[in-house]
Amino acid sequence: MRLLSVVLAFFSLFSRGTDLNNPAEIAGDILDNTEAFALKKKFPLHACGTGMMMPSGVVQKLTLCFQSKTLLTRNQLRVLLIECGEELLQQINSNKHIQRFLVKNPFTIKEVSIVIYNKDKEGNTPYDPLIVTADISGSILTFFTKDPQDKWVYKNEFEETYEEALEIIKQNKMKNTAPNRLKK
Repeated sequence: MRLLSVVLAFFSLFSRGTDLNNPAEIAGDILDNTEAFALKKKFPLHACGTGMMMPSGVVQKLTLCFQSKTLLTRNQLRVLLIECGEELLQQINSNKHIQRFLVKNPFTIKEVSIVIYNKDKEGNTPYDPLIVTADISGSILTFFTKDPQDKWVYKNEFEETYEEALEIIKQNKMKNTAPNRLKK
């Protein structure tokens, strides 16, 4: 009988819904939904971590971490950081259950963080001049390169604001969609 009670208690943990009075559970669902968005969009990423900054139950920041499935360029990383960050914001700001636990309403790009660990298809770390890690945190995108002489040290760090990144993406789209002109 005791074994049956333990088994039933174990399965009840997985069958109950989200506790709407627990900000960590609500935030966890939001992070899961954003991870699912990235996978559904067929981004070359897989989720490798989440984070929450919630002193005294007040949600101040939510973080998602991904590892790339193939080596990505700085431009590709920029687009993925922006798209995943904006999706996380949409998930947070449209979830009526989390609103009362947020440090401010609505959440902005300053309150979310996305990290992408850039790896090649075999999972190897790229070295300078290639980007090894990219993140958006506090509305700043940062791109790091790894020093080939010392694997524990970043060689270079490049920063751009969220607004600068949006403008770069816009300019790149314009370049890629500009009509081809025939040379005479």
